[in-house]
Amino acid sequence: MMTLPIRTQPRRSPSQHPASLTDAGFTMTELMVSIVIIGTLFVLAYPSFINQVSKARQSEAQSYIGAVNRAQQAHYLQHRRFGELPDLEVGIRTLTEHYTYTTEPEGIGMEAIAQTTATPTDSTIRGYAGKVWIGIAGGAGTTFTLMCEGSVGLVPVVEGTTCP
Repeated sequence: MMTLPIRTQPRRSPSQHPASLTDAGFTMTELMVSIVIIGTLFVLAYPSFINQVSKARQSEAQSYIGAVNRAQQAHYLQHRRFGELPDLEVGIRTLTEHYTYTTEPEGIGMEAIAQTTATPTDSTIRGYAGKVWIGIAGGAGTTFTLMCEGSVGLVPVVEGTTCP
């Protein structure tokens, strides 16, 4: 049987190394101050984080309403009327994780209008409405578009050619 030598260092008294006893860990005061600082940072940063999440979700509706408005303009050029969402062939679903989309075309020719709404499924994000209509510009008929942002949880009601 083989034995290994074990080296031991002599014990030193606290008077030889006084720092070794005080640097052994954190005090309760240091831990509490750290927790308060982390909590304060969280309280300050959390609302900003939630706001950015809402903006990201709302950008979906803004993109979709803009795409539908442009598709309505193209559809009108071909058919002299605005179309329903499936007729526009833009690949937009009527129900997503955050919004429900509807399109309501009315009239034909110079009396045609189409309104599209993005109704939020979550009460913490804004609703949107888009409108496309025919008007006269420079003596010729042309299409005009409008997109309006509502309050949190609500879709704006667009009457006329301006946002509420």
